[in-house]
Parts: sequence; C-alpha cells; structure tokens
Amino acid sequence: MRRLLLLAGAIVLINGCTSESSLPNPSGKGAVRAINAIKGSPDVGFRIEETLLGTLVYKQSSPSRRWDDFEYTFNFDVLFFGESQARRVARPDLKVEPDRDYTLVLTGDIAAPSVRIWDAPERSFADNATVFELRLAHAAASLGDIDVYFASPGTAPAPGGERGRLSPGDALGALDFEAGDYVLTVTSAGDSTDILYQSATVSYSALSTYLVPVFDGDELDNAPVVASRIVTTGGATPLADARFPPTVRFFQASSDMPPANVFDDEMLTSQVLADHEFGDITGDIDVAIGNTIFTYAAVGNDSAVLFEGAITAARGVHYNFVVTGLEGSRSAVTYIPDRRSLPGALRLNIFAAALNHATLDLYAVDVGQPIDDAVRRAVLPYATQLGSLLIDPGSYDLYLTRVDEKTIVAGPTRIDADSGDVVEIAVFDTTDPATAEIRIVPAP
Repeated sequence: MRRLLLLAGAIVLINGCTSESSLPNPSGKGAVRAINAIKGSPDVGFRIEETLLGTLVYKQSSPSRRWDDFEYTFNFDVLFFGESQARRVARPDLKVEPDRDYTLVLTGDIAAPSVRIWDAPERSFADNATVFELRLAHAAASLGDIDVYFASPGTAPAPGGERGRLSPGDALGALDFEAGDYVLTVTSAGDSTDILYQSATVSYSALSTYLVPVFDGDELDNAPVVASRIVTTGGATPLADARFPPTVRFFQASSDMPPANVFDDEMLTSQVLADHEFGDITGDIDVAIGNTIFTYAAVGNDSAVLFEGAITAARGVHYNFVVTGLEGSRSAVTYIPDRRSLPGALRLNIFAAALNHATLDLYAVDVGQPIDDAVRRAVLPYATQLGSLLIDPGSYDLYLTRVDEKTIVAGPTRIDADSGDVVEIAVFDTTDPATAEIRIVPAP
C-alpha cells in the first residue's frame, strides 16, 4: 500500500517524554542552541537527553537555552518519509562550561550527520556600551573557502578589508562594531571581485550579540547563497541576497476575464505581462520589494481596467499570484509555494482555482487503475492553499471527483516522478461547468 503524508505548512515532529537527571550542584550556566545546516533535510528534532528543545528547519536555529555546567547528551531525531518512527541520527556529548555560548551545527548527510560546535564566551556589556558583538560563520556546503566583509553601506569589498577567511564549517572569533547599519558581503577566498553573496543594509543594535552563518540557498530562495542573523538571546532573521529580487508567478483563473495587459504602476507605463488570458501560467517574474498593485487592463484599451490586485513581497521569496472569481467579484490569492525537494518522496502542490467546484476530492492511482476502490488523497476547497501532499515517487493517474463521490470531474492526468521531485498542479474551470481541468504547472 502506498504511503502518504499530508503537510499543512510544516512537518509534524516527534513527541517524546521528558526526563530530569539527578546532578550535583552547578557552579554556573552556559547557553546552547542548534542549527540545521543540511540542505534538503527533513525537519530535525533537537533534544537535551529526551527533552525536546526545538524543531530545526534548514537554515534556522533552535531557541537559545541556558543549562547548568554539566555534561549532557544532545540528540538529533528525524522522521524520514515512509518511516513510522523517528530515527536518532546524532547524539553528541557536550560539557557545558559556565558563561560560554555553544552552537551545535548539524552538517553532512542527514542519515549520518556530523555535528560541529561553535563556542565563544558569553558576552556581557556595560550599560552605556554603544557596540554590538558579531560572529560570522560558514555553513554553505557547496562553497569552499570564503572571505567575509562587514562594512558600512556603499563600501566595496577590497583586499585587506575582509574581516576574515572561513573554511566550511568554521566560525570567526567575536568582533565588536558600533551600532548602526551594515552590509555583509561574501566573496571567494582571495578574490574580492567574485561576490558570492551580499546582504541588504541591515541595522544592528548596541548591547546585542549576533551570530551570522552563511548557507546554501534552497528551492525556497531565489539566490544560491543566503545568510541568517541569529540573536544569541533568541530569534533568527533570514538575510536574503540583496541582488536578487522576489519573484511572482501569475495564474489567470478568472474564466470571464478578456485577455489583459498587466501593469505594476499607477500610470500603466510599466508592463509586466502582455495578452495574459484565462488559463495562462507564467514563469517566475521579478517584482519589487514591498507592496505592488497589479492592474489588468483590456488588450488594446488600457483605460478599461478589468481587475486590480496587490501583493506584499519580501526579499528573496517566490510567490504565486492567482486571479480567481468572475467579473464583479474577482480577487487574487497570493501564497508561497513549497518547492523544497524531500528525498524519498514526491511533493505534490495543488491549487484548486475552478470556481464551478466549491470542493473537490483528489485521487492518485496507479496508471490504468480505476478509482472505484481507491482511497481519497486530499480534499481541495476552492481557492485555498493547503500545503503539500507527500506520496511515494512513481507514476500515477490523477483524478478529481465531486466531494464524497466517485463522480469524475477531471482526469486521468498522468504524472511520473522520481524521488525528490516536486510537481505543481493547478485546477481550472472548463466550458462545461460539470468538469474541470488538471494543469501541470511547468517547472520554474
């Protein structure tokens, strides 16, 4: 029987019992956090002994916690797709020393990872201090040695201006800077002109300690290298490459809208799309950071506005923008598609944009097989993004039926997928209100 796992935005992690050790009196405390630096990995459960401390998504950190100065076993657990129980993939021992800050970095192969430990003295500041502390680190598996620059906006990287050179898995010692605005730039080692990553201008506050690792970008990013700013007291902020704008993919699912030209400015002088018509799905198109209003105007008559919809785009993010409904009640649904590859699974992303069908049932059956005895894979409400459906890789016929019935509305539509593939599907109306069309969205 084929396995399936329905995700609604995030993988559900492992629950476990907690335990307290009987330990002697401590003499102090140290801080510990963990980072998942394995691109393409499932989410990871991070534990001290058997107590869950956090869920590690790639490029993110667990909250920082302070522990008595004893020796502990920290455990990393992964629920791999198709397995019923979490697997313990790493269990490093760590002797916590008073007033030290530890970051456990999961690297390598998720099935048998390594754990690097970055540690430094915990920083204390005078009440009137005007500086912050910065630690720069290298967690990008695809990069070799890098030079890191950290300077005021407008300062170009130049030989001698680097803050240090980092090999994969390493971290620099702490550096102090006056509070203010800075840009982080990464270049290949010894070549200040080969810029691999550059942040936007970011404000750093006094009396704070920041850890900033560099990572490989994944399918959710629009740049090959990214970074994350971790405040050691807790919390992390992604730092996308400022040279790569966010993108939008347009879906035209309003069946009665005439072909339109699409503009992203009030004066209708900046044209994004030409002759965009029902059923069209574009590739990724660059869009400005912040709020943008898209105006759909009739082809040949820009004064005939057919629809306006807005998006608020963050740096480094891919979006889908789906126009739904009919004249007088059109709207736009904006969401971030999950394009992450998951080893061992087929990720199926589905958006139902067929107005004639308030809810549909999805079936995925072996090629050539009927759906008579098949089990429903998902329920698809109209114009709602439900997350991803994870199923075994293979070849399938997809069908849509009326909800709680086996009356076929669309299909069969054939898909063939290997381990780690991501297939995106959109559902459109047809001229027959009793049917719908399953459209396989081209890869971006």
